[in-house]
Amino acid sequence: GYIGATESLDVTDAESLSLSLDVDQIVEDAGDRAATLTVTRSNSDVDAPLTVTVSVDDASEVRLSRVITIPAGSRSVDVPVDAIDDDLLDGTQDEVISVTADGYIGATESLDVTNAGSLSLSLDVDQIVVDAGSPAASLTVTPRTSRVEPPLTVTGSLDDAF
Repeated sequence: GYIGATESLDVTDAESLSLSLDVDQIVEDAGDRAATLTVTRSNSDVDAPLTVTVSVDDASEVRLSRVITIPAGSRSVDVPVDAIDDDLLDGTQDEVISVTADGYIGATESLDVTNAGSLSLSLDVDQIVVDAGSPAASLTVTPRTSRVEPPLTVTGSLDDAF
């Protein structure tokens, strides 16, 4: 013989959420439905709908529903992501989208939002005379947006091989 024994074991069902975007980057003036976010639940038991909370780290760049529902009978749902033109020349913004749901391990996905603004350049003369002295001309850089953050730095060079 053997001496009998019992032991209890707790089993935790670790279901998770996952995210995917149909694009990696959008332009901030792309408007409604600039991208599509797919939210997927890992479990095969899809008899009940699942309520998912969505957050984004900067709501001035993208807009999407804050609460979504994966319908009963479905493993995933597509959610439109709207681009917001913040009228700010602020460089490419890396937006992190996060999802959570009770009883599920959450997920995150990144989306780059690029500027829609641009710069215009103007020179105050039509031609520059060699040895005209300094300064021979002025170059003006104007952002085509109402705000620029952080302060705009423009660098460049003049090709003197004419």
